[in-house]
Amino acid sequence: MALSFDRGYSTPAAVVVRSLAKTLARDTAVTFWIMCPGPRDRVHDLVTAACADVAGCEVVFLEVPDWILELPAQRYISSSAYGRLALPHLVDESVERLLYLDADTVVVGDLTPVATLDLGGRPLGAVVEPTDPFHWCRKGLDGGPWDFSYDTLYFNSGVLVMELPALRRLRFTEACVAYVQRWRSERQDQDAINAVMADRITPIPVVYNVETYFFRSPSRRERYAEMLRQAKVLHWAGSKKPWNTADIWCGEAWHGIRGELPDLGQDR
Repeated sequence: MALSFDRGYSTPAAVVVRSLAKTLARDTAVTFWIMCPGPRDRVHDLVTAACADVAGCEVVFLEVPDWILELPAQRYISSSAYGRLALPHLVDESVERLLYLDADTVVVGDLTPVATLDLGGRPLGAVVEPTDPFHWCRKGLDGGPWDFSYDTLYFNSGVLVMELPALRRLRFTEACVAYVQRWRSERQDQDAINAVMADRITPIPVVYNVETYFFRSPSRRERYAEMLRQAKVLHWAGSKKPWNTADIWCGEAWHGIRGELPDLGQDR
């Protein structure tokens, strides 16, 4: 499992690690591949403490390439978000399938089935973006060399199932970076992945990436109640997060896990 974040997201990233470690099926081993630029002392202590009491967990820190940090940031999303693009070249080649999670998620169910999800021979699995993809298209994808038709699926990149050998063969990293550098689209890595991979992404069940869209209002929580009960990953997409917004839905779940971590001061 991999995370890429900046130091301002150190605590949320540790919450993700803790939540996944706590929900692992018995006798399941997991390696956490961590990308975070800058000094590592506090990040290292937080992340390793998050899974120290769970057997079978290993933490490996990856060097963040300079070219990742040179890619354009957007609003509240830093350049560290591009780290997922580099994973095929940074993670040990013995790893064939990798799960990537954004640092503004929390795991609420067993993710072991991800290891055997059928991707139909495609190199990526992701959940279809629930918000209007044509809005994002107008924000940048229409400037790129991608024929975005009405039947084209657009995926959220907050949870990715990655087949690393296939992505290396396809030069996924190089193609996505070239797209970002050329088009500088609104949703950064997400737009690049959708444009470059297009018909090579397999939709996976929405329970693996239940975004803010589904629980933003009481009416939506009622409409999608069954989905929320079955959720494996909650994802606070957007600028409002459990750590900066009072009374956000399911924020108590996030804060409960945060309370199990050591107090090592504020994220900076």
